[in-house]
Amino acid sequence: MEPAIKMAEEKLDYLRSDPYTIELYKAREDSEHEKANFYSSGRDDEKAEIARRCFKMYQPELVQVIPTKEYTVYLYYDDGNVRLYNAKPLIDKGGIFEKLKELDVFINTCTIMNDTLAWDVAGNYNEWECIDICPDTLLDAPIVENLEEVEERLFAHI
Repeated sequence: MEPAIKMAEEKLDYLRSDPYTIELYKAREDSEHEKANFYSSGRDDEKAEIARRCFKMYQPELVQVIPTKEYTVYLYYDDGNVRLYNAKPLIDKGGIFEKLKELDVFINTCTIMNDTLAWDVAGNYNEWECIDICPDTLLDAPIVENLEEVEERLFAHI
């Protein structure tokens, strides 16, 4: 038997015999079962959303973005939720986001690329040349509660 394999087997034997390691393993296993039961209980919407995000059972798809002159973007998802992402803090940091300080660029290049909020700053819809935001970051944006009021204001000019 190769020395590396023999050493690994000896370590496993030791870990299997160590009471503290066994206790940790059982506690972790119990905790995982408890979490799974909690998440699958469906007691309310918040728990269901936590379950989806933790287990990645369902990642809502971003289907529409509406930028505003306040440097925020309304994010419409296929699960019916609308979130409001505030891009101002990123833009204020500068760097790659410096290009978005111009309001026309922020609004007119705002789109969906790479399955997330992006700005097509190159103007050629190239997913490698855009500025995009991590989808998980967007899911942390607050859900818009008063959607009818917001849409009335957003689409008043139509």
